[in-house]
Amino acid sequence: MTIVLQILFAVVILVGLITIIMSIKNWHWAQMVLLLSIFLVSILDMILGMEVYRIHRNFGRPIPALEKKIDDVENRIKALDQGTRDQTLANQIFPEGLPFDWDKEGRMPSMDMWRNRLQIQIRERGRVWAGVKAGRVDVRAGQVPVSIPAPKPHGLQKDSIVYAFEQAPAGAPPNQKGQYLGEFRVTEVSDAGAVLKSVQGLDQRTAARLEASARSGRTWKLYEKMPLDSHELFAGLTPEQLKQLLPASTVNEYIRQGTPATPDDDENHRAGYDDHGERVGPNDKDKAVKWVYDRPLRDYAYLFTEFARERAQMAARIAGLKEDNARLEEARQSALRLAEQRKGQIQALSSDLGNMKLDRQAIEQLRSTISAQLTNARTQRDELVKKNAENARKFITTQLTQLREITAATAAAAGVRPPASAPAAASAR
Repeated sequence: MTIVLQILFAVVILVGLITIIMSIKNWHWAQMVLLLSIFLVSILDMILGMEVYRIHRNFGRPIPALEKKIDDVENRIKALDQGTRDQTLANQIFPEGLPFDWDKEGRMPSMDMWRNRLQIQIRERGRVWAGVKAGRVDVRAGQVPVSIPAPKPHGLQKDSIVYAFEQAPAGAPPNQKGQYLGEFRVTEVSDAGAVLKSVQGLDQRTAARLEASARSGRTWKLYEKMPLDSHELFAGLTPEQLKQLLPASTVNEYIRQGTPATPDDDENHRAGYDDHGERVGPNDKDKAVKWVYDRPLRDYAYLFTEFARERAQMAARIAGLKEDNARLEEARQSALRLAEQRKGQIQALSSDLGNMKLDRQAIEQLRSTISAQLTNARTQRDELVKKNAENARKFITTQLTQLREITAATAAAAGVRPPASAPAAASAR
């Protein structure tokens, strides 16, 4: 259409110029200039009029749609500000899903209601300081200085308790999310930040984590209260979104939340509901008509403290076992040295035993010889005793005989008869 109009304007201009030029013989030049000016101005006016028409056509056509869009936006703004009972309008405002329970609310809450709920959540959550930067960790004192960029003043008070978490970069996988760093007491406060001291104390592992976090340049988040676990926090998230947020070891609990329970589920993971949709207590299980999977909520403050206590006990137990192992190793080495000494002693005693056996053999031989000699000596002794007794009798007999003879000779010389009893008495002796 634009090309056709351009060709038409060109033809009109050409015809007009030809007409004016052919009339120059009959008209005065001033008239010709005036006519040419009028013609050119008319052509320009027509072009400008067509351009104005085009502009009004192009920009005026979407005006009703824009006005309707403005009305829709104003209605949405009004609904967001004051709330609405129009569920269709609410679905248009939140096409990805309503961030509230329509059946429970009965309407879309107003902005004032959201502010009140947010204030309640803030009071329940406590204050939070984000973007905190950690300084050099003093392992011996168990403390670390931190700088708090906002707010100013930060509002931390001395001797207050805070819970520190490491902030993970956006899009980090679950195994690289921000980790819990510990419970700290504020020991010093300044305009730029504070000094935090670990409540449980810094062991080797915890100190290494804090130093690694400080060196990496990651910022921290300080919570006045330990964050609370809730089912509503993860409601509405798809399994894929949960897998991106949570580790694989626990994500299945969050995915199954509210789904039908199975007979294999633990009693602590089952919740029963009656005909009215009300949850039944443990004493009214027979009234339940539906059982769903229910993830037990975690008390992170208690769990982290309990884990820290168990870790300290395990560390002490490990240190004791290491010390016992060192003592056992020392005793084993001492036993090995003693065994080597005993082997030397056994070798020496074995050598002595061999020598003693040789000595015993010699002694046995000598004993046999001495026993034989002793037996021979006893035999000779007995023979000598017999011979001595025989010789003694013979000597006594000889002496008695000589005594009789002497006595008889003496008596004969004296003329006295010897007593008859004298030889018998002498024989008896």
